[in-house]
Amino acid sequence: MRLFRYLSLVLMLCISCFVLTACGDLKDYKAEVAEGDVVKLTLFTYDGKGESHFGLMNLGHTFLSFENISGETMTIGGMEVVSGETIAVGTWSVASHFGIWYNLEGNYIDEHDKYNGRVSVTIGLNSEDMIKVNDFIKENDRWNPLKNCSFFALNLYNLVASETESIPTPLIYTPTYIAKHIKAFDSYETNKPLVCEDKFGYYDGETYVEYSFSEVKNESV
Repeated sequence: MRLFRYLSLVLMLCISCFVLTACGDLKDYKAEVAEGDVVKLTLFTYDGKGESHFGLMNLGHTFLSFENISGETMTIGGMEVVSGETIAVGTWSVASHFGIWYNLEGNYIDEHDKYNGRVSVTIGLNSEDMIKVNDFIKENDRWNPLKNCSFFALNLYNLVASETESIPTPLIYTPTYIAKHIKAFDSYETNKPLVCEDKFGYYDGETYVEYSFSEVKNESV
C-alpha cells in the first residue's frame, strides 16, 4: 500500500505539470438558495499549501457537505439526516475503503484544525436534485488517482448546479483548479465552519462501518 501511495503521488505530480494554472477566462458566477430548496450543498476545496512543509507537497482535498433544511428527516447517500443536520461527503484512498467516507472532513477540522484556508461555495437543492445526488453517490463509491476526490466532488456538484453555478470540468481534476473557480463567486467563503457528528465511516453495502482517527491513520495509503 505504501508503494501505491508513492506511485499515486508521482502520477499526480506528473499530471499537475499539464494543469493548468491558466484556466482561461472565468465566467460570471452566481450561486443561490431558493425558496423551496431542501438542502444546502457546499463545495469545499483546500489547495494544500498550508500543510506542505520540509519539501513535502500536499496536493489538497476537495469534498462536499449537505445541510438538511427541509424540516424532515431525509436520506443523503447512505445516511439518514435529520432536519438541521449537516454531513460531509468525500472520497479517500484508505486501505479498508477506496471510496466515499462520511463526516471524516468535519472531524478532521474539529479535532486537528485541518484545511485552514479552505474556500467554498454554497447552492440550494430541491427534491428532484436530491434524487440525482443519491443516484450519483450510489454509482460512484470509488477512488483512484484520476477519479480522485476533486473528480467526485466537482462532478456531483455540477450535476445539480445551474448554468451560473457550474464549474467547467478540466482534463485533470485538482483542488487548486477548483479553488480558482470558487474564488470567482461573489458569495464564496473562506474557512466556512463544518459541524458534523463526531462519528465517521463508510458504507459496505448497506452496513455502516465506523472508524476512529487512529484506525484511519494506520490504514491510509
